[in-house]
Amino acid sequence: MTGMIWKRKSGWPVAFLPESAYNKSAGRKGKFQQIQKNYDTRLTDQLPYQETTMEFNEKLQQLRKKNNLTQEQLAEQLFVSRTAVSKWESGKGYPNIESLKSISKLFSVSIDDLLSGDELISLAECENRSNIKKVYGLMGGIIDVMAAAFIFLPLYGKPEGGHIYHVNLLSFTDTTKINLWIYWGIFCFLIVLGIMRLILTHYDKEAWLSRVTNGSVALSAAAICSFAAAREPYVTVLMFLFFVWKITLLYYIMNRKQHQAKTS
Repeated sequence: MTGMIWKRKSGWPVAFLPESAYNKSAGRKGKFQQIQKNYDTRLTDQLPYQETTMEFNEKLQQLRKKNNLTQEQLAEQLFVSRTAVSKWESGKGYPNIESLKSISKLFSVSIDDLLSGDELISLAECENRSNIKKVYGLMGGIIDVMAAAFIFLPLYGKPEGGHIYHVNLLSFTDTTKINLWIYWGIFCFLIVLGIMRLILTHYDKEAWLSRVTNGSVALSAAAICSFAAAREPYVTVLMFLFFVWKITLLYYIMNRKQHQAKTS
């Protein structure tokens, strides 16, 4: 348009005063620049973000501060920990789908505004890995809890009248008290470890879960040796099958971690 000054800011064309008025005097020029600055400021404030080049962590931080929320307050409204919000804002991770929906609803923005296409793909991949990891963790915990079967199944030999009968651990007395205490200790401890694994998997405590898993595997190996030395074949074989199951799950988990490290 002739005689008009045009300026482009963040892809938005903005028309201002006629060129003749702009060039009349230095005083008017300064006044014009102030009007222009105020108008640009109002226009920028109306935009949800200054531009889409911002990463998710920057957008989340900007939205939180714009709504005068601390990380603790935002965490309470999203029903997550403050550590999770801090991790998101530092760019060390993404929220899951449910948390992302809550953020979108809380700040009245769409998910497309929060995440770019690449970030959505990364989020989907992270969600998939997390779900698979949880399945493995739950399966491992269930295996340990199933150690209760060793208490109630008739797996222990009891010689009587020239025959060997098999009884459960509650009725098993044909051994020393020390051995009985060891048997009970092994199974009770495995059950406790299994419950811990289920809880830690649910709350996604990966560091503690790894320690408990290693402890469970070590205890199972020790139990196999103990029952083999005590010549309890049924318990030894069944415990060995449980041990192989645990090692298989652990192998898959380690493989996925290595694959994730290579692709990241």
